[in-house]
Amino acid sequence: MKLKVLGSNSSGNCYILENEHEALIIEAGISFSRVRSALELKPSLVVGCLVSHKHGDHARHIEMYAKSGINILASESVFNARPIGLYREMGIVIEPGNDYVLGDFSVSAFTLHHDVPCLGFLIDHPDTGLIAFVTDTCSCDYIIPGLNHIIVECNYSTDILEANIKSGQVDHIRGSRVLLTHMELEACKKTLLLNDLGSVRNIVLAHLSQDNSDAVRFRGEITALTGKNVVVAEKDTEINFKL
Repeated sequence: MKLKVLGSNSSGNCYILENEHEALIIEAGISFSRVRSALELKPSLVVGCLVSHKHGDHARHIEMYAKSGINILASESVFNARPIGLYREMGIVIEPGNDYVLGDFSVSAFTLHHDVPCLGFLIDHPDTGLIAFVTDTCSCDYIIPGLNHIIVECNYSTDILEANIKSGQVDHIRGSRVLLTHMELEACKKTLLLNDLGSVRNIVLAHLSQDNSDAVRFRGEITALTGKNVVVAEKDTEINFKL
């Protein structure tokens, strides 16, 4: 199993978990033509697409995914904001705490803290073990036993954001929204340390801000903290996600 990153920022988010038999898409913020290309023209392998929330960089293309025969699993708020028209039967409303089976993937959802309803996901597969997917949230205080891989937002650091506000590069309104809706470097560290990382193989830092982050610094600090393989999610990154 490998994780393919098609996008992981405010321009568009999309990830594919894929082996030779099946694939699971996480987020629909990237056009389906790019997904099809990444799947090497084998979209029939896709067992479903998980969407965390309604914002365009995560959900903009769900109708095209549904039109292509892919089941979309998301909250009711996503389908209300971005209706999939004639393809409504491809939409599955996911409820936190319930389990969903998609091929050999087992999926459950939990609530996060954003400015709109937002879900994190636990994804289990025989090839990968247990994966946590956490993005677009200011905090995450869940303790999840048995994790093998973590995909977690590390959007900004306070010092970079404050410097950008002071210089006028980031206005105060936008800066205040970032503070309340996205995960800061220290909050990311806290989220990781809440959990037993003994069996974790990969930590993927997702959704870094274009203006308020430092990929090299963030990767270095999380690596020093955890001693794990830490990868920054960037376009066209591929990561071995085998158990």
